[in-house]
Amino acid sequence: MGFARMPPQELSVRALVIGCLLGALMCLSNLYLSLKVALAAPVAIVASLIAVPLHRSVTRLWPRAVGNPLSLLEANVMQFAASAAGYSTGAAIASATSAYVMLAGHHLPAFVLLAWTFCGSALGIFFGWPMRRQLIEIEALPFPSGTAAAETLKALFSSGREAVHSARALGLAGAVGAATALLREWTQASFILVPNALFLGVGALVGPRIGGSLMLGSFLCFRLAGPRLLREGVIKSADFTGVLGWSLWPGAFLLAASSISYLGLKMAMSWRTSGGESLSLGRASLERAERGVATGFILLALAVVFVSWLGFGLSPLAGVLIIAISFVLSVAAARLTGETDQTPTDALGVVAQLSQAATSRQALANTVASGIAATTVATSADFLTALKCGHLVGASPRRQLVAQLVGCAAGSVAIVCGFYLLVPQPAILGGSRFPAPGAQMVAGIARLLSEGISAMPDAMRLGLVAGAVLGAVLGGVDAVAPRLQRWTPSPLGLGLSLLVPPAMSLMVAIGSGLALVFARIRPRQAAVLTVPISSGLIVGESAVGVGLALAALAK
Repeated sequence: MGFARMPPQELSVRALVIGCLLGALMCLSNLYLSLKVALAAPVAIVASLIAVPLHRSVTRLWPRAVGNPLSLLEANVMQFAASAAGYSTGAAIASATSAYVMLAGHHLPAFVLLAWTFCGSALGIFFGWPMRRQLIEIEALPFPSGTAAAETLKALFSSGREAVHSARALGLAGAVGAATALLREWTQASFILVPNALFLGVGALVGPRIGGSLMLGSFLCFRLAGPRLLREGVIKSADFTGVLGWSLWPGAFLLAASSISYLGLKMAMSWRTSGGESLSLGRASLERAERGVATGFILLALAVVFVSWLGFGLSPLAGVLIIAISFVLSVAAARLTGETDQTPTDALGVVAQLSQAATSRQALANTVASGIAATTVATSADFLTALKCGHLVGASPRRQLVAQLVGCAAGSVAIVCGFYLLVPQPAILGGSRFPAPGAQMVAGIARLLSEGISAMPDAMRLGLVAGAVLGAVLGGVDAVAPRLQRWTPSPLGLGLSLLVPPAMSLMVAIGSGLALVFARIRPRQAAVLTVPISSGLIVGESAVGVGLALAALAK
C-alpha cells in the first residue's frame, strides 16, 4: 500500500506508541464504565489534552531523550490511534460478548476473543474507507466530534491558554475521582455517604435531560412499580436484583425501539432530502479504492467468518450474511454520525439480531450477530470521524488508516485482558457490581427470539410491549421534532434507568444538575472545562476500580 516512505513528522513511532498507551488505559476505563452504565467517555480529545502538554513538559526537562515536541499532524495520528484503542475497539465487549458469556455460563478462550475483537474492529475500518470521499469530501458532513477534535488540536498548537486550563482540570478531576474511589473502598461507604465521581462525571457529560430521565424512570420502576409487582407475586423481592427480572424487558425494548425508530426516521428524511443518495458510496470512491484496501477488506471478512464459526459456532453462511448486513448498517450509521454525532450501535445490533433470527433461533448465535454489527458499525463511524478531523488539519488519510489499525491491535489486547480481569466469573455480570445493561439488552432479545414471546409471563409481556411502544414514540419525537426534546424524557435515560441500580441513576442526575448549574453561572468556563473535568472524574475512578480488581486477583 506504499507506506514505506512516510515522513516521520506525521506517522511517527512515538505518536503511535503514545496513542496506543493512552488508548489502552482509557479502554480499560471505558470497559469499566460500560459494564456499569452502558456508556463510554470520549477518548480522542482527552488523549490530546493529556499527551500534548505532557510531552511538551517532558521535552523541556529532557530534550535529548524525547526530541522535538509533537507536531500537529503527529498529535492527530496520536489521538485517533488512542480513539481506536480506547473507544471503538470495545464496542461489543460490554454488550454482545458479555451477553454471550451470561447465556453460555462460561468465558471464551482468550485467543478466540482476541482474534474476533481485532478482526471485527479492523473490518469496520475497511468498511469506512470507501465512504470517505462521498461523506467527507463531496457532501462535507460535519461529523461534530471530528470537527471538535480538530479545533482542540488547533487550540493546543496556538497560544492556547484555554487548552492549558483544560489539561489541568482533567488532571485535577482525575485525582478527585481516584480519591473518592479509594475512600469508598477503604470505608465501605455507600454512594450517598461518599459521592461516586464516575457517575457524577457521566452525568455532566450526558446532560440534564438524560440525568433527569434516569431519576424519573428509576423512581417509577423501583419505588412505584417494584412494591406493587412484589405484592402481586410477579417478583420475589423489591430490591434491584428482584425488580430487574421484570424491568429488563421494558428497559431493553424501550432502548431498542427508540433507537430503531430514531434511526429509521432520520434515514428516511435524509434519503428524501438527498434525492435518494443517502446510501450511496459514490462510484468514484469505490473505483479509487486501493488494491491493498480491497484485499484487506476480503481477508478480514473471511477472518471474522472463520473465527465466528470456529469459536462461537456461527455457521459460515450466517457469518457472510451478517457481514453483508453489517456493511449496509455501517453505511447508514456513518451518515447519521456525520449529521448528528450519534452512532446507533445498540439499535443496529438489534437489527442484526433480528436478521440472524430469520435463519436460526439459537440465542448464542444471535449474540454473535449483534457483536459483529456493533463492532463494525462503531469502528467505521469512529474512523470516519478521525478522517474528518484529519481532513480539517491537512492529514493523510492513508496514514490515519495505519494509525487506526495499530490502535485497534493495541486496544484489542487491552480490552480482552481487561475483560477477563474485571469479569473473572460470568455470575458477576448482571449484578449490582456490574449491571451490564448493554449485555442485559442483547441477552434478553436473544432469549426472546429463541423462545418466543408467548413463553413469557403476562406481566413481562405487557412490560415489553409498553416499553417498545413508548420507545418508538419517544425516538420518533426526537427524530422529527427535536425542539420538543426539552418537554419529553430521554428514551436512553428512561431505558437505562430500568437496567441499573437506583443509586447510579441518582448520582448521574446529580452530576448533570451540577453541570447545568456550572453552565448557567460560568458559561464560558463551562464550555471549555466540562468535558475534561467529567472525563477526569471517570478516568480517575475507573482506573482505581481496575487497579483494585487487579490487586484482588493478585491475592
